[in-house]
Amino acid sequence: MFPILFKLGPLQVTSFGFMMAVAFLVCAWILRKELARNKLDSDLSYELIMAAAIGGVIGSKINFLLTHLDAVAIDPFGMIFSGAGLVWYGGLIGGTFAVMFWAKKHGLSVGFTAGLMAPLMALGQGIGRIGCFLVGDDWGKASSVPWAMSFPNGIDPVNYPVHPTQLYEMTALFVIFGVMWVNRKKIQTVWMPFWLYLVLSGIQRFIIEFYRKNTPVMGSFTLAQVTSVILIIIGGYSIYKIYADKAPKRAAAKQN
Repeated sequence: MFPILFKLGPLQVTSFGFMMAVAFLVCAWILRKELARNKLDSDLSYELIMAAAIGGVIGSKINFLLTHLDAVAIDPFGMIFSGAGLVWYGGLIGGTFAVMFWAKKHGLSVGFTAGLMAPLMALGQGIGRIGCFLVGDDWGKASSVPWAMSFPNGIDPVNYPVHPTQLYEMTALFVIFGVMWVNRKKIQTVWMPFWLYLVLSGIQRFIIEFYRKNTPVMGSFTLAQVTSVILIIIGGYSIYKIYADKAPKRAAAKQN
């Protein structure tokens, strides 16, 4: 594990922070190309990715604090300014609202922008999971599978073999990105890529949660799984509505 890549005096650069920077630059570069392809201002790419990053971090932190109110009461400043608390669904909500606000501010179609950003959300998350792996955080349950590993020097140390769930999720997110990227030109309906992202990311996280070490909150299901089901329902229903609304138009077109 490589929790800290290097130090410059009191400043230390973590592998997670480095991978987040990589995610930002890669996604911004791809978004710049996509904006140009759609004859839009490509310079907005860095602003949109920055909005997603800042909104995501704020959303993650708020979500983390709300689910750890007992610890916040004991050490509010420590909890607020700690490096912990990058919860994925909090980040999704915060990042989504930030991008929508920024898109509307610059006169972009909110639905089109959300669809344009959807594959990049999966890509950015996947790269971020590499950072989680390198710092030794967010690992899974104890396991005897051949690829199980321990993280004795991680920021959340564990000395026995566990599921490397960071790599599971990284792989799933890269696959989601690949599927959405290959088909991005075929999906013309605004919002559709975003709804598809909610469904696919919800499914992958629901499954991977069975191998993580999170505490159940509803029967045998964790908070992430409950949230995943909600995202799948929202995305699935929205996709159904898009096709249901188009059905009469397709029928009329065939009759003509």
